Amino acid sequence: MHPVIEDITRTRCSPTWQQISQPVAIDRAAKPLRVFMFRQTREKDIALFYSFTKEPRPAKQEDVPPTCWCRRS
Repeated sequence: MHPVIEDITRTRCSPTWQQISQPVAIDRAAKPLRVFMFRQTREKDIALFYSFTKEPRPAKQEDVPPTCWCRRS
């Protein structure tokens, strides 16, 4: 995970931390984090989270909200 965090701080948000809004910084950071997290998360793990919530499962990965992939322990 260290390379992902380093990428976020060096190239996506720094040195502009003071010049961008929080929503912009979160959006920039979310993209590489999604890629990393989906590499670490199995399809069946995501299905399990959706079975707990009883929500319909998205058809594609891009539609899975961050609240799902951030919960993996």
